[in-house]
Amino acid sequence: MLSEMAQQFTGENLGNGVKGHIIGKNFIVCGNTLETLDTLEIMKEAFENSNEKNLYLKLLHALKMGDSTKADIRGRQSASLQVYSNRNDYPIIKINIDDDNDPVNILEEKVSRFIKSFYKIILFFPQRDGTQFMPKPDSLEEKIFAEFKKNVRVRNFHL
Repeated sequence: MLSEMAQQFTGENLGNGVKGHIIGKNFIVCGNTLETLDTLEIMKEAFENSNEKNLYLKLLHALKMGDSTKADIRGRQSASLQVYSNRNDYPIIKINIDDDNDPVNILEEKVSRFIKSFYKIILFFPQRDGTQFMPKPDSLEEKIFAEFKKNVRVRNFHL
């Protein structure tokens, strides 16, 4: 369980602003250079109360709620969404937006595009235990996966 082995780092020597974290069941909310730590509580509640079934959507919802507080003393600058599985050695989703005036909305757009394409085939990547599922013949997933294999060379994968 994440909360039993959780690690977090919110930075050092950040100047003005406050920093902190909240460890919840299977998640960590953290922030730095904030006007107040209320933002973290808002994000925690948004995550815990979200009706979203997919983890990445729950995380995105919490991030959007945190962004709505406009509590970063530097202004809006960057956003990131990273989702890992205990079955893989690579992130399922890892999208970073840097140096943008509206990073959370840009992140949401990129996540949406990712879900429409790549997320449909991530299930067919090799797993840590060596298993690999294959898409059904003549399915949309098989076509996307075949195109992916033609255009992307992934290190240490046998696709």
